[in-house]
Amino acid sequence: MPVELPFELVKVDVTQPSHSQPIFIVDYMGEEDVHISLEVAHADVNLSSQTDIEEVGIDGETGDYFENEQDARFLVWEVEGVNYLMSTRREIGKEALISTAESFQ
Repeated sequence: MPVELPFELVKVDVTQPSHSQPIFIVDYMGEEDVHISLEVAHADVNLSSQTDIEEVGIDGETGDYFENEQDARFLVWEVEGVNYLMSTRREIGKEALISTAESFQ
């Protein structure tokens, strides 16, 4: 999990949407509704509906960054067969998401 966040952490929620699938979601929340959501799965992340995907570097690995029409921002990468999808709203930028991903331990 990340050791650095671009805001002061107030609360963390961990959920497992389906017990039949190897996925869990961690929501890191700060003040004033600022948050980062992290989905972790042993399954591929389907980005086929995204058109403006930018390849980015994450601590020596390759990841994908994109934004949607609602100004949400997404960062997707894989480490040792585990897929990570980090998302946030417009108040946190691409570089802050990448820095957060690079702080994983």
